[in-house]
Amino acid sequence: MKNVNLIHLFVLLITLSRITDGIAQQCEQMIFFQKGANYEMESYNGKDKKQSKIAYTVKDISSDKQGTTAKVHTAIYDNKDKLTNETELKMICSGDKIMLDMSEMFKSIQSKSAGGADNFEIDIQGSMIEIPKNMTIGQSLPDMVTTMILKDKSSKNEMMKMTITTSQRIVEAKEKLTTPAGTFDTYKISYQTFVESAMMMMDMKLPSHTLKGILYFSDYVGMVKTVELDKKGEEVKSYTLLTKYSK
Repeated sequence: MKNVNLIHLFVLLITLSRITDGIAQQCEQMIFFQKGANYEMESYNGKDKKQSKIAYTVKDISSDKQGTTAKVHTAIYDNKDKLTNETELKMICSGDKIMLDMSEMFKSIQSKSAGGADNFEIDIQGSMIEIPKNMTIGQSLPDMVTTMILKDKSSKNEMMKMTITTSQRIVEAKEKLTTPAGTFDTYKISYQTFVESAMMMMDMKLPSHTLKGILYFSDYVGMVKTVELDKKGEEVKSYTLLTKYSK
C-alpha cells in the first residue's frame, strides 16, 4: 500500500473512531456489537474511480466488569478487490463511553507498507479513543491528536513519525442520505485534519497536509459517508461510502 493511501486510510479510520458520538444508548444496538455482523466501505477519488475497500466482520463479543468488547476482523482490498491486508481492531463499550483500539490494525498496515514486521516496530500514541454518547445539532466535538512512530527494531531509533490532528469538529445538521447500502437518517459533521510527517533519521520534515471533510453518521450503522475536501473546502478529493451491511 502506497504511503498516500496509508495516510488516507489512517485519517478515515480516525474519523470513524472519533465521530461515533450519536450511538444508541445500548451498545448492543450498534452493528459493531452484534456478533457476525458485516460492514463494508468503499473509497473513491474525486473522479469517482474506486480506490479501495474495507470489510469489517464482528468475530467475537465478550463481557466483564469493565464492559463489553467486540473483536472486529478487518480486511483491506485494493481498487481491483485484491486482498492487501488482514488485521483486527477492538471496540469496547464501558459505562457511557465507546472506545476504539486501532493499535494492532495500524501496526499491521504500516509494517506491511514498510516491508514487513521483521525490521520495524510501530509505536501508536492515542490509539485507544474514547467516544462520548449523545450528539446535538451545533455541538462542538473535542479535538484529537494521534501519533504513529516507526522504529528500527534492533536499534530502537525512530525512523518516521506521523501526527494527525483532527479539529474544528461541529455537528451541523441531520440529513437523510442514500448509498448502495440503503437510506439512513444521519448527522452531518464537519471537521479539519492536519497531517504532519517527518523522516527522523534524515532530520527531514515531509510536506504537511491540511484536509477538510464532512462525515455522515447513523446511530445504528455508524459511518455512512465521508467526503474529503481540499484545504479551502471546495474541491472533492475523495469520498467513502457504506456499500453493504448485514447482521
